[in-house]
Amino acid sequence: MAETLRGEILDHLCRNRDLLLIAVGLLGVFLLLTIIGFWVITPGTAAYVLNAMNLVGLSVFFVCFTTLVVYCHRSERVYK
Repeated sequence: MAETLRGEILDHLCRNRDLLLIAVGLLGVFLLLTIIGFWVITPGTAAYVLNAMNLVGLSVFFVCFTTLVVYCHRSERVYK
């Protein structure tokens, strides 16, 4: 059992590593669709601004989840 709250949270997240991989895959697909949206949406419209905000939000989540998956993969702990 982990000694700190941070350790307990990381243990729980790393035990569900498979679900994190699915989340990273879905975020990647949504990022690609958002990028494609920039070619379709007219610049200067409200939809374009919303698409840009969506790109920023998805990018932050994609980086965070990918970092967590890499951490869990490189961690020497055994997660069951």
